[in-house]
Amino acid sequence: MKRFSILIILCAVSLFVAAQKESGDVRRGNSAYKKEKYVDAEVDYRKGLEKNAKSFSGNFNLGNALYRQEKYAEAIEILKKLNLINPKKS
Repeated sequence: MKRFSILIILCAVSLFVAAQKESGDVRRGNSAYKKEKYVDAEVDYRKGLEKNAKSFSGNFNLGNALYRQEKYAEAIEILKKLNLINPKKS
């Protein structure tokens, strides 16, 4: 039982560390975005998503950076994955 508990704790810590690395990239992306450096922001958001592909804020911010670069099709795909765009079926 002790080994199982230790394993659970180690898994939780590794997830926390991965989230910290991802959030640093997202923060750098946010800083670039505020300076209207959307290409740089995109790069940082993608780096963060390499560490945590399920990050809502990373994906959402990437979608915004793509939109600002007029990469509308890519932005729409990202936002669809987040269920923020739900096109009506004809």
